[in-house]
Amino acid sequence: MTTGIYFHEILAEESWPIIGNRYSNFSKILKDLEDELENAILLSPQKPSEDLLLKTHSKKYFKQLKSASYFNGATLTVGACVEASLRVWNMDLTNAVVFLAAAGHHAHPNSGWGGTYLSCIGPVLNILRASGLSRLAYIDTDSHHGDGAREILQDDHDALHVCFCSSDRRDEKANVCVDVGRRTDDEGYLEKVENELPLIERFDPEIVIHFFGHDTHRDDYGDRGLSTDFFPRLARRMRDFADDVCNGRYVVIDGGGANSRVGRVIWPEIIRELSR
Repeated sequence: MTTGIYFHEILAEESWPIIGNRYSNFSKILKDLEDELENAILLSPQKPSEDLLLKTHSKKYFKQLKSASYFNGATLTVGACVEASLRVWNMDLTNAVVFLAAAGHHAHPNSGWGGTYLSCIGPVLNILRASGLSRLAYIDTDSHHGDGAREILQDDHDALHVCFCSSDRRDEKANVCVDVGRRTDDEGYLEKVENELPLIERFDPEIVIHFFGHDTHRDDYGDRGLSTDFFPRLARRMRDFADDVCNGRYVVIDGGGANSRVGRVIWPEIIRELSR
């Protein structure tokens, strides 16, 4: 078993839209974690090709992004998601954690907001499909609805999107939004996740991609009332689920959350859970 940890030094050197400088001191934290864990490896991503990004985003929108201060971080983030997913798919890694900036679930083909301006799931799906993947499950436990990811995935009958947010909706393709409640607790949220696992299992995914925000923490901007202990528990449950349904192929993408104190506590524990 090997857990890949994807982190580029630039993430710790700058302040990013919405999440600020939450990665300050992360370089040392992750290096120490790599030294501690026999089954974890720290990896620095490369940028993906423009051709791959343009399979998801329009040329006009992509051209606009090129002049943005966060463009470099966004492209490295997408590159990390692509590399991690491809290596997990090929079983070079058992699972992976990707740290991000300026990319994620609010990125649409022609727009982006909320600190996420390039899609992660669009390029990941395209590269995996080219490598033989049929069915993918995309799970979102960020505090906010993954509107960009839903637009990208909604017409793809071999990609399932299960989003834990603020509404209860199910479409004809079985995409799901689950209202976790404005205020909840660890047990209540975990029960909501548990209730959706049979649906995901019936979908029979070959890999699970998880947009894993910690903005839901009670001390963060998307506060849903969750404690620090919740996040490694969720990672452990989803790791076990992936072990059962798709040979352990599980990629975790760090989502929303600006509280650096929370991040410094939960991410080492999440990585420890994945590398067991």
